[in-house]
Amino acid sequence: MANIFNSISHQIVAQIQQPICLLLLQILLILVTSRVFGLLFSKFKQPAVIGEIVAGIFLGLSVFGNLFPHLFNFIFPTNSFNNLEVLSKIGLAFFMFIIGMELDLVALRKRAKSAFIISISSILIPLLLGIVLAYYLYTSFSMPNVRFSIFALFMGISLSITAFPVLARIVKARGMQKTELGTLALSAAAIADVIAWCLLAMMIALAKAGDFSIGLFTILSAIGYILTMFFIVRPFINKMIARLRSAHYGDQSIVLLSFILLLSSAFIAEIIGIHMLFGAFLAGVIIPQNEKLKHALTSKLEDVSELFLLPIFFAF
Repeated sequence: MANIFNSISHQIVAQIQQPICLLLLQILLILVTSRVFGLLFSKFKQPAVIGEIVAGIFLGLSVFGNLFPHLFNFIFPTNSFNNLEVLSKIGLAFFMFIIGMELDLVALRKRAKSAFIISISSILIPLLLGIVLAYYLYTSFSMPNVRFSIFALFMGISLSITAFPVLARIVKARGMQKTELGTLALSAAAIADVIAWCLLAMMIALAKAGDFSIGLFTILSAIGYILTMFFIVRPFINKMIARLRSAHYGDQSIVLLSFILLLSSAFIAEIIGIHMLFGAFLAGVIIPQNEKLKHALTSKLEDVSELFLLPIFFAF
């Protein structure tokens, strides 16, 4: 009897260790834990995203891995993290696309100057503070072959990059994404993120090759990409959607076109080096300001991204 039990146990364990079974178990554990912590933090009038991040800390090496190391290594082996990361980033791309669609462009045009000044300030202040901090940390934490200027720039730029997805999740959780304040916050964060990622690309290029050529390519590509999206892709998408409607193709064809735009924009942004989340956000921004279209896209993406995929991202 004991032999039969051991045989069955080994078979179950072996089956759980299959990639698909392991991924399903990880997702289930993350969703349940994120939901519990999200509800707990909501009792203190905090956004669910804070609970989801704490859930990730709880499931990570700090708590779960420290208390039950063997069980942690069984459920979250290092070679399984890639699957979770890819899944979570796809969910994040969908979410940032929704946030971009809900951005009020009329309010943004009125506050464009304010958004730009705020974004520059939000980069400049932590950048300078990071450089000052680097002066005290350089001898203790830097490698011998890294110059102080590179170390200082890395510290400053790293502290300048906004947690854009966290901000977007909090703004949406508060129902502020269509308000003037929410629009200003999201726009300033988006501008700051692009600038900071471009600066980071220049710093890395300088550290590796000793010149600004790769970083300059990132900056010029980012500018060209943004201008292309607004002045070429946006009119083209408007015409394509109008043709699909006049030909009575239905919402599915329009949704498919929007998905292609979302994935293409995220892909290009990632290739350039300014992160796929900005590409997804920008794709949402250039979608035609049509309530029926936005409702069709949101209804198909919102629940899946916010309830299923986003908790995985923030916990991860």
